[in-house]
Amino acid sequence: MLNEVKSCFTCNVTDCSIFKKSNLEFLKLIDGKKTCTKYGKNQPIIFEGSQIDGVYMINSGVAKVHIKGYKGRPLILRLIKQGDISGHIPDTQNRQPVSITAVEETGVCFIENYDFEAMLSKSATAQKELMTAIKEELKEVEIRAIQLAQMNVREKIAGTILHILDTYLPDKSGKQVHINLSRQDIADLSGTTKEQVSKTFSDFGKENLIAVKGKSIRIIEYKKLENIAGLAQVSFLAS
Repeated sequence: MLNEVKSCFTCNVTDCSIFKKSNLEFLKLIDGKKTCTKYGKNQPIIFEGSQIDGVYMINSGVAKVHIKGYKGRPLILRLIKQGDISGHIPDTQNRQPVSITAVEETGVCFIENYDFEAMLSKSATAQKELMTAIKEELKEVEIRAIQLAQMNVREKIAGTILHILDTYLPDKSGKQVHINLSRQDIADLSGTTKEQVSKTFSDFGKENLIAVKGKSIRIIEYKKLENIAGLAQVSFLAS
């Protein structure tokens, strides 16, 4: 874990975060209050159950949001990337409801609660963007619950592949991605087992949907994967 010096005025994260529509005066407030830290691969950023102390924003890299599941098995709720925030939704005891761990070298900017709330009170735009971000998170949680409860293994892993692609290539500019996720991570993200991940990857490869080499995944048939992953979601959202 290393401290970094980052300026909000030269950081491209501003364009994809809740501060994307903020004026220069507001960015000055953020720039003067935040601290930035670089976390190494597999290094914890937030611990589940710890006291909420502020807001964390990813400025580079990818991290996993996870909780302790049944019998202590980790369940990865989602991956977060550049511009995403965490620490802003506490549980009933004002404690962190999740853990966050760096999947790869990850840069994080931190703003203490007091400063963050004070800054929000001065910007209706930032308040609106934060509410939008919270709504998107809640929507993800709802879809995630349906995935775990109703999807079969094949559908779950197809959806997880698309989530990984969206995390690493959000603009869909390419369909090959190098990831720093183990098969166990993918299993914990999809609610399956490592063996099921390996078998399904092999099946998808035989069907010419994906090509996997080491930790690189090339998406050959994006629409077909989307159709496989979307069956349970569509029936739920349309009801």
